[in-house]
Amino acid sequence: MIINRRQAIAMGAAGLSGCVAPGDHRPGHIDAHSHIWTPDVKRFPLASGKTVSDLKPSSFTPQTLIALGKTEGVSRHVLI
Repeated sequence: MIINRRQAIAMGAAGLSGCVAPGDHRPGHIDAHSHIWTPDVKRFPLASGKTVSDLKPSSFTPQTLIALGKTEGVSRHVLI
């Protein structure tokens, strides 16, 4: 599919419009793609052949991410 300049700008603006809620002017950065994991492999099995020792670090929970983010000025996270 080939698009023209006007279509590209419109698509880019549409994509950006959902990044921050209207009127949301909180200070800080947004970490837009964070992976989290737990060592609870019974509830959340790893891929075949993988063990907890393959996870580096062995746990990276939302609480860990948020605490680390605060030290870097991150105020919002998107969790994957």
